[in-house]
Amino acid sequence: MQIVYSESLSIRTSDINPQLYAHPHALIQIMEEVSLQHTLTNKISFKDLSSVSSSWVLLKKEVEVFRFPQLNDIVTVTTYPSDIKGFFTYRDYHMSDISGEKLATISSMWTMMHTGTRKMMRIPDSYTEMLHRTADALTKPEFRIRSFEYPCFPQYTQVNFLHLDWNGHVNNAEFVKMIFGALPGAFHEQYRMHRLQIHYKREAQLGMELKICNYFLSETSIHHRITDKHSGLEIVLAQSEWNEL
Repeated sequence: MQIVYSESLSIRTSDINPQLYAHPHALIQIMEEVSLQHTLTNKISFKDLSSVSSSWVLLKKEVEVFRFPQLNDIVTVTTYPSDIKGFFTYRDYHMSDISGEKLATISSMWTMMHTGTRKMMRIPDSYTEMLHRTADALTKPEFRIRSFEYPCFPQYTQVNFLHLDWNGHVNNAEFVKMIFGALPGAFHEQYRMHRLQIHYKREAQLGMELKICNYFLSETSIHHRITDKHSGLEIVLAQSEWNEL
């Protein structure tokens, strides 16, 4: 069993923006792919859990980017489960460059879901054997993002098959693409994301119509909201902080 798992890979053309830096959603996708390989190695992946009608579901994450890697840069991702509390487990991610300089971190909160009832399940006590507890563990993403109505120019999208992951709902990195894709292009040319807090409140499934709203709390702080277009139920709440280039 590997408690701490690391993998190195290069930044590809599909990961980068016109300035040749990796997109925020690409960094998130890369780090989560490494954690998936970790769960496969330890036989606790969605494939292994399917035999007991369960799977992992992401609830919250906090992403902090210190420097975005560029095309062909080699990055190393190190990840491990850091804690378990009842229905919730926490996983940390660290990305560094070839010299060891820290590029980004993610602190995340997950739960185990019954794939039939779609309800949370208590995580088995045996999983505590897989925890890596360190003095420098990342702060748990127990933040709260305030829900409020605000004026916006919404964008709409309908969930299609390519948005879906193995659980049959929208992959969490796709939500990041949606909220950032709804920002003006000129904003992306002037600013680069530094921090993202995101709360996945409900599933979005095939055919659902989504309403995407962004509200500027300040020049560099944005509140993001994705709702079901028809019911108005919140799917995702997020807040991001940006630095000027």
